[in-house]
Amino acid sequence: MSLSQRRGDEAEFSIGFLTALVSDELIHCEAILAAHGWEAADLPELSMVGIKRWVKSIDGRVIAAYSMAIGTMGQTASALETMAFLGRCRRPSIVFLTGIAGSLREDKVYKGDVVVARSTRWRTQNKIFGDDGCDQYRPFDNILRESGASSDISRLMQRHLAEKYPHRDRNAEWQEVWNAHYGEIYTWDYVINSQRVVRKINADFPESLCVEMEAGGFLGALDRARTMTGDRPMHGYVVRGISDYAARKDKEKNVRASASKNAAEVAVGLAELMCRQGMLARLGKAALQTVGLGNKRSQN
Repeated sequence: MSLSQRRGDEAEFSIGFLTALVSDELIHCEAILAAHGWEAADLPELSMVGIKRWVKSIDGRVIAAYSMAIGTMGQTASALETMAFLGRCRRPSIVFLTGIAGSLREDKVYKGDVVVARSTRWRTQNKIFGDDGCDQYRPFDNILRESGASSDISRLMQRHLAEKYPHRDRNAEWQEVWNAHYGEIYTWDYVINSQRVVRKINADFPESLCVEMEAGGFLGALDRARTMTGDRPMHGYVVRGISDYAARKDKEKNVRASASKNAAEVAVGLAELMCRQGMLARLGKAALQTVGLGNKRSQN
């Protein structure tokens, strides 16, 4: 039986890749999975809802991966589709949200660069007020660490990025050279195309490197799912490629494609790092046990 014919089961250790959009993000993510040697396995019950299953042998264990696009932008869609994804894919133990974002720091985070979230700043509005013809919003800020990640794993991720993608000199103009950053991502429900708004965000949250629209819903859903189903670990990570500058947004298709590919390259590399035997032990005893169970049962 080929790897692509293995169907897996409830005990299988697996990983997931979610994107917001199909054309700009999912296609490039799946291309990177194929380039890394993952075999696609179209299962009718998954393909009919837009999910593709992948398999690869890593350190002598067969690991499954699932990929899907949320299909639209925004926190609500992200949360709903993340929960649906977890249910359909038998609750992957590691899930990556990957795709594109706008830089908030034109002085150091350039087009084509990748930002891996050390933490995620999720700003929502929980009150509208004002009687002078201009609505005012009371903000509510959440800080979301990687969902379920330990500081030990964070240090290992940061070390991997530094070794795999050593910083190279470049400027703000688009070029083939790109860097990977490990820091804060700002997430909310708006597309930004305003120098004034970016200056305000920079002043309020100087650690935020880029802005996007799905990470809050994604991490919030993972946290809720982990609370509801505490019988296995679930870790969530956000990886974003810089496609534009939030202060002066543009839509250069070649840049968007390259940024998406770079983000997927980093996300798949981190996922494979975490599927190594040593990393699985760090992810928790339950994760290591489900790998063994999944590989035995899925041969049937």
